[in-house]
Amino acid sequence: FGAGDTVGLTAAAMRVSQGGAEAVQYVHVVDSADIARSLRERGFGLVATSSHAKARLGDELLPARCVLMLGGENAGLSRELWRAADLVVGIPGAGEVESLNVAAATTVLLWEHWRVHRMGESKAAPPATSTPSRRPTYSSPAK
Repeated sequence: FGAGDTVGLTAAAMRVSQGGAEAVQYVHVVDSADIARSLRERGFGLVATSSHAKARLGDELLPARCVLMLGGENAGLSRELWRAADLVVGIPGAGEVESLNVAAATTVLLWEHWRVHRMGESKAAPPATSTPSRRPTYSSPAK
């Protein structure tokens, strides 16, 4: 990654980042295979997301050092990056929703990474079921 190899962001993107754009270094990728090789040499695993993935988030452990690759909301992840991934996971949805927007998907992925690597739960989550083993109980707030 050469000095000055950054992605230009629009004024709107800078504004909604609430300071994040100034704190995070962005890198413009020209050659997906080259960047994948470079990241692996630095000890990173490449994790792609796809609503069509066979592996589900939580069934597979995210590497401690990983690059999370998410595609645009319309076009998805490029074919080259998808093929370069070491792991492709889907985020299980509820019902008719095929996929989440990029912000929501990123939140879920970062939470799973934190759950496994920061909370010390270094194992995959139990498989998700559509029928809970116990119905939740709700109580009225005390008055």
